[in-house]
Parts: sequence; structure tokens; C-alpha cells
Amino acid sequence: LGTDGAAAVFGPQKGGASLVDELDANLAGWARLLGGDVDAPGSGAAGGVGYALQWWGAETASGARRVAEAIGLDRAIDGCDLVVTGEGSFDAQSGSGKAVSVVRDLAGDHRVAVIAGRIEADTSALAAARSLSELHGGRALEDTEAVLAVVARTLAEGWRD
Repeated sequence: LGTDGAAAVFGPQKGGASLVDELDANLAGWARLLGGDVDAPGSGAAGGVGYALQWWGAETASGARRVAEAIGLDRAIDGCDLVVTGEGSFDAQSGSGKAVSVVRDLAGDHRVAVIAGRIEADTSALAAARSLSELHGGRALEDTEAVLAVVARTLAEGWRD
């Protein structure tokens, strides 16, 4: 709840910027009815689904970290010259346990580049960052696969030590 809560974070991303206060008030009402800890880590995840799952007794864990462990991402990164990751919107939340931040953590001293639909956060700690919408405008949504392929190829071909 509040400025870092599910409605404030996910509402604008999903087209509900004008409804953030109403959504937050409704989530607060549900929380009062259900009880539980709305400030528990992960409770705002997926628009508040994390809270509901905790209320049912689920254990909260970083999904991105669990997937990285399951696929052996740390081993796959070992020996790479450049690690490329991506996200729909690289924003202030990207550094808070989302896949991009987990990949960046696992990469250690390896260089990391991000390809995102849009970029709205500082990218100075990255080796490179490319925004699909900035580079290709509306085509990024209309023909995402082709645009992503062009941007990834351009990034790879332009990469120099």
C-alpha cells in the first residue's frame, strides 16, 4: 500500500494511472478485512497477488532468483563477455528483485546490457541499454519479435571490448 505499493507501482504500468488512489483504497479495504502483514516483503508483487498468497500461507521468495537457480544461470554466465537481459519496462522497480537485478547480481564482474521496451531508470551501471520503443517507436509493439531481433543483433555486432 502507499507510494511503493501495488497500485502505485503497477497501476500506471497497466494503464490505471488515474485510478491509483482508488485502487490503493480498495486494496487497503481488503487488507483490513483479511488481516495479515501488508508490509511483508513480496506482498505487493504482481499487483498484490503476493499478499493474497501469503495470506493463504505461501512462502515468499524471489521468483527471478528461483528461476535463475533452477536453470543454472550462474554457470551459464561464467565465461561470458557480455550478459544481455531484458524487461518490458526498465524502471525504478527493476533494481528491486526483478529479473534484471538478479541477472546483474549473478553477473558479478561481467558486463551487463539491458534491452527493454522502454527505459525510465538510470542505466549508467550497465555496459549498454537499448529501448525498443525509443529506437523503433510504435513498431516496437506492432512487431516486437522483429524489432527485438534487430536491436539484439545491432547490440551484439556493435559490442567492443
